[in-house]
Amino acid sequence: MGKKLFIPLLAVVGFGLAFASYSGWDQNNQVQQDRLTCPLIKPEQIVGSVERDLLNKPAEAFFHKSRITIGALRIDSESIQLEQGTHYSVFFTITGRMVRKYVASVRCSDLNDISYNEL
Repeated sequence: MGKKLFIPLLAVVGFGLAFASYSGWDQNNQVQQDRLTCPLIKPEQIVGSVERDLLNKPAEAFFHKSRITIGALRIDSESIQLEQGTHYSVFFTITGRMVRKYVASVRCSDLNDISYNEL
């Protein structure tokens, strides 16, 4: 009975360690790619990526609007900042009944990988 349980348990532990090692390697590889790519990106590319994402994203859940229009969106291209060498922070406002301020975090190695936070 002991050998029947030991071998499958050993296999599960082995797969778990392999997965953990791969995950750590992959994350480190992504950070290296970001750091190599960041200096090559122009501010216009970042602004264009954020605009495209916002204008095509279903906006109601996070931005409190049914849709975002180009007239309601103001991106402060002067405030683009490189953060930790891996992503750019982009500050912008969306106007409507209220003016709301946000920051977008754009990953350097994938300009479509954007996350948003309200300020």
